[in-house]
Amino acid sequence: KAFVIPGNHDRYMTKSVKPVDLYEKYFGEFSGSQIPNAEGEYIRTKKIKDLTLIGWDSNEPTPIAIATGFVKPKVISLTQKFLTENKIEKYTVICHHPIWSPPDSVESEYHKMKNREEVVSSLLTIPPLAYFHGHCHSNWIRNKMADTPYYIINSASSTRISDPTHRTGFHVGELKDGGLQIKRHAFMKEIHDYKEDSLVW
Repeated sequence: KAFVIPGNHDRYMTKSVKPVDLYEKYFGEFSGSQIPNAEGEYIRTKKIKDLTLIGWDSNEPTPIAIATGFVKPKVISLTQKFLTENKIEKYTVICHHPIWSPPDSVESEYHKMKNREEVVSSLLTIPPLAYFHGHCHSNWIRNKMADTPYYIINSASSTRISDPTHRTGFHVGELKDGGLQIKRHAFMKEIHDYKEDSLVW
């Protein structure tokens, strides 16, 4: 039941894509299936019970020290067409780059998704339950609001130990009463194991 999408290191490092696309080689089988009529764009999907997962690739080849992303408007419109044609209402988007950052974690122009505002606006047409991302190595959740009637959830990096500037771990989401209930787990050095911890809003 795994579903993964590529990150920027899978796309902007030459050795990741040449002579072999290492992401597809090692993780392709966990990336779901391409939606019909994707017109060559990366739009993957997987259904787990009554929840549909949609995966986008926001990464792009960039020079050294630049890790920006971009989601083509065509990717969004094709995704929404797929959702409408298949009458899908419960879905989440999984994409590497954030579309929102807390005030104390503002991304630089060299690290952020270049058209994040456009993506936020476009998702209002058919809002997902949540937008999951990574890229910034500290957990946070943005609660549902008028301009984003869906959660924005950052679980990066689940394998990193927390420090004064990074609150890390992973989230567990449960479909309940038509919505999404979220819990967070973090690695505790004292017990050398993961334990449920407070959410980071």
